[in-house]
Amino acid sequence: MNDICAKKKLNVDKKENNIKAVHRLAFVYILVSFLGWVCETIGCLIFEKSFNDRGFLLLPFCFIYGSVTLLTYLLFETPLNGRIYNISKKIFPLKSISILFSFIIYFILSFFTASIIEYGISYIFDKIFGVRLWYYEGYAANLNGYVCLPFSLLWGFLLTFAMAFLWESLLKITEKISLKSVKFINTIVFFAAALDFVFNLIYLFKTGQNFIINEFFKIIASLL
Repeated sequence: MNDICAKKKLNVDKKENNIKAVHRLAFVYILVSFLGWVCETIGCLIFEKSFNDRGFLLLPFCFIYGSVTLLTYLLFETPLNGRIYNISKKIFPLKSISILFSFIIYFILSFFTASIIEYGISYIFDKIFGVRLWYYEGYAANLNGYVCLPFSLLWGFLLTFAMAFLWESLLKITEKISLKSVKFINTIVFFAAALDFVFNLIYLFKTGQNFIINEFFKIIASLL
């Protein structure tokens, strides 16, 4: 009887831990999406000398960054502590060689994962909604303007670097925040993002173009 009770408690604890992990991964997803938006915005300010509306939503999130990062983690974990590294250790007993091999394979897999997601999202928005979220026509080795070799290589490098040296720190940061706060933030952000997406779809179907927030600010400024 005690063994049965202990087993049930173990299953309950495992389920609770899994739920906590999902909430914390969702929080990291939001955080990475926000940081992606910040980096793109700063990049535009530096190289294009202007503030450009990044992504499809009005909210300050580029969810492709969170999507690519989270999927890469779920598929391959990290270069220094994951499936690829475990396989690498079996092939190459020497630690330095196994780490190098793990990083190379991780980079290649990240390169293809990011390229597939980026191409898929861009293709769907272009063909279904008539919106081009990004343009790579002017870049070398681009595929229908949806992806290009230079940015795919950059994706591979950034993902490999971030997963090796930053990911664990992000997870530790979320552990310092109460689970109640994490759940609250997740709920608010995902609910707001859903409303944002619906608003943009309605606006798109009515006007034939997506809502550009910086154009809206220009109109308001001209009226003042």
